[in-house]
Amino acid sequence: MFGTAIYFGAYETVKEVLRRLTGSDTTGALTHMLAGGTCGVASWLLIFPVDLVKSTMQSQILRPAQKFSTSWQCLRDIYARLGMAGLYRGVSVSLIRAFPIHGLNFVVYEWARSTICRLAGRPE
Repeated sequence: MFGTAIYFGAYETVKEVLRRLTGSDTTGALTHMLAGGTCGVASWLLIFPVDLVKSTMQSQILRPAQKFSTSWQCLRDIYARLGMAGLYRGVSVSLIRAFPIHGLNFVVYEWARSTICRLAGRPE
């Protein structure tokens, strides 16, 4: 829930800032790409440690003996062994793919929303 709030909040905020900077009443594909890419990167930066703990917990299911019984144990173990940097191990790959994926996601979303509104005869 927290990640989703950051994701959509960042998208709408960046989209509005870019719209105001251009002095336009509307936004286009470039604005949607930049806002979507930015929100994808922002949400990954904030939510990555939670995703790391989730993935670590999921990976231990295949092992005969589980190392962690709670997420807090897993988080404390990663932090104790690797420090704060350990909570962001592998984030660079996620950030590199986040910008184009989330940017394109919002370009398509805004296009589809606009098309549906136009076909339904409703204002965007």
